[in-house]
Amino acid sequence: MKKIRIVYIIHSLKTGGSQKVLVQIVQALDPSVYEVHIVSLSPEDKANSIFTNCKLPECASVHYLNYVFFEDHSIRGYFKLLRSKAKDIALLPELNALMATVKPDIIHFHTNPMELILRRFMTTQSHYVFTDHLYRLELNAMGRLRTKALALIFRRLYKGFHVMAVSPAIYNRLTTYNVVTKPYKLIALPNGVDTTVSDQGIQITEGLRAVYVSRLEKIKGHADLLKAWSLLSDISDKHLYLVGPDGMNGQLQQMAHDLGINDTVTFTGNSPDPAVWLRQANLGLFPSYNEGLPLALLEKMRAGLPVIVSDIEALEGLLTHGKEGLIYKSGNVGDLAEKIRYIYQHREHALRMGQHALQLVRDRYDLKRNHELLIRFYEDVLKDEC
Repeated sequence: MKKIRIVYIIHSLKTGGSQKVLVQIVQALDPSVYEVHIVSLSPEDKANSIFTNCKLPECASVHYLNYVFFEDHSIRGYFKLLRSKAKDIALLPELNALMATVKPDIIHFHTNPMELILRRFMTTQSHYVFTDHLYRLELNAMGRLRTKALALIFRRLYKGFHVMAVSPAIYNRLTTYNVVTKPYKLIALPNGVDTTVSDQGIQITEGLRAVYVSRLEKIKGHADLLKAWSLLSDISDKHLYLVGPDGMNGQLQQMAHDLGINDTVTFTGNSPDPAVWLRQANLGLFPSYNEGLPLALLEKMRAGLPVIVSDIEALEGLLTHGKEGLIYKSGNVGDLAEKIRYIYQHREHALRMGQHALQLVRDRYDLKRNHELLIRFYEDVLKDEC
């Protein structure tokens, strides 16, 4: 039987949420049915690839290309991108040569929308799929006119792609602005975690042990978290674990020092097994300013940890305030500190929230069920004409 050939194109293979999602997908594919090629658009990934810690399945191979990125994410930058020509994209001949050799049935992008411009210049007759990992059309933050302008840009960039939204919030926003047009399909296929794995950390009942797993970037809200942590001077027995690679060149470490809290904060750096730190905790945190459906949050909930999240739409829709965790006003450092203090002072309620969080993940975000939905989606896509 002829194997189904899938090419996954990803912005970078450095460890992160979208990279973990890709690893999950590839590892779940039946090697007797699928042949997989992974194309990283960042050649420096060879030394820092997620596959240095995760075994590459036998059915898969990795290719590294040197893509010249478009970095201007303003509305003007997007319009300039839409006017780009094939000559503006350095890797096109190499990419098209690879596709001509592989002859993929499906080309699945795990990138940001800017990289979707590649589709316009690719010569391969394949089915194209895009996984949208991030809640991008933020009406409250961007305003109505800018949101509509960006939606129009996305409609042009997404043209030719079947789209998978990793959360209901992303799906609803793409639907509201009619970003994905017929005959192309748009489905909500949430991220998932292996619910048969147990890394519960709620057995840590003494003191306050909080953990935040995320790369260190401004958009992830670490600065707010450190400021909130500094307001908890009345709690002597506390420790905060910040797990993830440092994308801020030591700025957060310096902030912790300046706030006088560096003795209660551990920056672990990139960790091949974040579950080690979850088992040290009795509270999971996620103060990010923008997300899709973060695996790191689902992993905290799977660990039986009560969670505190910012009130951005992509996160607050994932849980019920007071049931699986607490929701605070994004950017309000005092509110975040009080929510953390509540968890410390109300241990029985915190324990119940952690149990509810675990059950929610089992009910809605089971990895095996999500992979079954993905396979059916691929089968549905392959029925269409290219």
